[in-house]
Amino acid sequence: MNRRSFIETVTSTVALAAFTSSRHTSALENEDSVARSAKTRDSPDPDTARVRIGNFHSFYPGGIAFLKDNAWGIVLDIGWDKTGKPGSAAPDHSIHHITFDNEGVPVTCEWGRIGTEAAAVRIRAPRATQISMEIPARPWAFFNNILWQNGNHSLEALAVSAEGETTRWQLQCNVPITSTFAKPVCEGKFSAQIEANKPLLLVAGFGEIPPPDDIGSLLDAATQKYEHSRARATGSWGDFAGAIADNINNSQLYSSLTKTVATLIGRDQWIVTNPDYLPFFTWDTSFNALLASIENPEQARETIRILLSFQRPDGMMPQYGGWKHEGSLPYINVAFSNPPVTSLCVWKIHERWPNRNFLAAVYPKLLMWHDWWPRHSDGNGNGLLEWGAFGSFEDARLGCGWDDTPAFNGATKIGTQMNADAVDLNSLWSMDAEYLARIAGELGQLDDVLSHG
Repeated sequence: MNRRSFIETVTSTVALAAFTSSRHTSALENEDSVARSAKTRDSPDPDTARVRIGNFHSFYPGGIAFLKDNAWGIVLDIGWDKTGKPGSAAPDHSIHHITFDNEGVPVTCEWGRIGTEAAAVRIRAPRATQISMEIPARPWAFFNNILWQNGNHSLEALAVSAEGETTRWQLQCNVPITSTFAKPVCEGKFSAQIEANKPLLLVAGFGEIPPPDDIGSLLDAATQKYEHSRARATGSWGDFAGAIADNINNSQLYSSLTKTVATLIGRDQWIVTNPDYLPFFTWDTSFNALLASIENPEQARETIRILLSFQRPDGMMPQYGGWKHEGSLPYINVAFSNPPVTSLCVWKIHERWPNRNFLAAVYPKLLMWHDWWPRHSDGNGNGLLEWGAFGSFEDARLGCGWDDTPAFNGATKIGTQMNADAVDLNSLWSMDAEYLARIAGELGQLDDVLSHG
């Protein structure tokens, strides 16, 4: 099987496997039906959109981030990431399941968004144990917080925007808490006791929040709803669609610099050294957006939009954009590009969740990138493309996306290009033309279909 067939097979398999979910059966129905579905799936409620709640902070995978109007942000770190294992995670963060070890005691944690501005947490253990949680200082560069304990069972905070405006955030627990918030501070820890027959229940969020005692039924209902509707696959590969969804749904990260949430390649602190500078590697991020579309089409589209925002005026898509790493690596790496797979991913997203407005918005950028390749990557003028870079031979090899592959051992670099016609690049560029033709056809741009088809 060649590389192109492999990519086609894998992406098609992922898309088809996800259709086993009962709620996805309308995705291939007539356009009117799809439009009705899109209103409920792709268009978030305005009140919900004003407040984002999820594990969006790159440094705190065990933390629940509360973000309001892109002006205020606070993180409640449950702290399971040191000894824990994330389980199922709904794409809208209505429910998360985690298991972890707390000083030798196995603990299960469920949390999810309730209402428009709050989240509920339930933590259970087979025997008594004390759980410690943290609220870190200044989770993102433009957000600050002032915290204090205002009762035996509650904490309160003023979230402070970059302009000095404040909004109220609070936390209530069903058992007494002990904290380092005796006086107003910017960060601290608190702890609470779990008994074998009494789970720890807490509610936190902006504005008024419900009492914690009644949240168990809400979390149970959210679990049942997601388990009924989530994507699944069966067969010799097992439930790989569910595993992908769990991974991707736990990989949504927020930046207060761009004021966006995107699905990225990871949250390890080697990859992300600053939570506001998130790396959008071009072909990795394209595939992640495609995988996000299994359950979350709008998150998939938003990730593609942000990725394409790093395009240079000449059409080049850089290897990455948005990164701030240790050393001298640039914010946007324009030394070389990445394999042209974004049109493939965009089309596969559209096949699953048709949206012509999205296609119309991204098509010009994809076309510019396609046309950039022959202008900048045919060093010997023979009509075939080579990998290249405005840098070293190693940079040119990194551009192929295989990083330290030995496939180009023996080649050299002449000017900006390798002296080796790249079978993989020419195949991917041809595939890119095919998917651009499909997009052009969907948009009614017949001249472009003839040009690229």
